[in-house]
Amino acid sequence: MINNDSVIEMQHSEDEALYKELNDLKTKKLSLRTAVTIGMRFVCMANRQKFISPSDRLRGGHDNDPENFVAFPREFREAAGVENLKPGQGRLILSVALPGGPFHGQYFTIPELAKYAIGPDKQGCQEKGAMAYFETKELNNNFQIASAKTRAPDHFDRKIT
Repeated sequence: MINNDSVIEMQHSEDEALYKELNDLKTKKLSLRTAVTIGMRFVCMANRQKFISPSDRLRGGHDNDPENFVAFPREFREAAGVENLKPGQGRLILSVALPGGPFHGQYFTIPELAKYAIGPDKQGCQEKGAMAYFETKELNNNFQIASAKTRAPDHFDRKIT
């Protein structure tokens, strides 16, 4: 959980022990990577450094949000880049999930974000079996447009094609 000072803190007393137990699974399978998802409204994370520093131990918007949203992954990547790693330990990773739809580009500078974070499209085709032949780009685009038309607020222009 992120507290009001933008610092990660455990929500329950057993969280730290459970996180250690999860990470200990790596001793059984050396290639295993574990991840913790931390989510909140971006605008609440005013002090990025307070968030970034403690994250290492875990392993409504404003006009300047697009720039600030890029600054967070950039600073996180820089902090992870200078992290002292133990032999066989991988670097921290940062992934970003953004909303879809025809208007999402006006809120996010995606080319800049792509320099610092990973996402499903940045890894290449990882699908196996029947999913390897599934054209996700076309589906994604069609789904996003249909989604915008059917789920958008009443003031949204549904004439987008």
